[in-house]
Amino acid sequence: MALYEPLTTYPRQVMDATDADGLLSKQLVQVLMDDHSTSIESFVKDGYKGHHRDAAQLLEWMGY
Repeated sequence: MALYEPLTTYPRQVMDATDADGLLSKQLVQVLMDDHSTSIESFVKDGYKGHHRDAAQLLEWMGY
């Protein structure tokens, strides 16, 4: 039995930051993009068709 709380994973932290619809604020999307040295524009150029603030779709596109 662990004596400590397991660390929250990065994807869980992202999902916990969403609103009731699963969307991130524009500011948090920017943080997510900065954390991965990319941009929504790059995603779209590479074929991303999801909502630009949908956390689950963004994380899936990033390979999480």
